[in-house]
Amino acid sequence: MIRRIFFLVFIGSLLTPLVLHAKTDVSGSYQHGGGDHITIKIKVSDPPPMAFIVLQHLPKGVKLLSADPRPSGSGKGASSVKWLFKHARPGKHKLKMQLSKPVDPKQLRGEIRFRHPQSGAMITRKIR
Repeated sequence: MIRRIFFLVFIGSLLTPLVLHAKTDVSGSYQHGGGDHITIKIKVSDPPPMAFIVLQHLPKGVKLLSADPRPSGSGKGASSVKWLFKHARPGKHKLKMQLSKPVDPKQLRGEIRFRHPQSGAMITRKIR
C-alpha cells in the first residue's frame, strides 16, 4: 500500500511540471499614447515558441515612419508591416511605431502568429 502511494506521488511529481509548462502562448495589446505613436506590448509565455511573427495592418493613407525594433518586411506603399522574432524569450516586450499621421485606436488591426512546439499547429492571435 505504501509503495503504491509512493509510486503515485512520484509519477505525479514528474508530470506536474509538464502540465504546468505545456501552455505556449504569445499575446499582444495596443498601448495608444495618442497621435502618431503606437506601442504594442507583447507577452511571451514560458516555454516560448521558437519564433513568432507580428503583422500590423496600416489604415489607408498611413505609412510607417519608424519602428523599434525595425520591421523584417514591408514594401513601398505597403498596407502592412511585419516583424519576425526568432529565438523568443519569455516575458514582456515592446514594439514601438511612429506613423505618418494620427490614427484612431479603433483603426488599429494586427495579429501575432506562431507555431505551437508540441502540436506543430499554426496559431494566430489578434492584437487587442
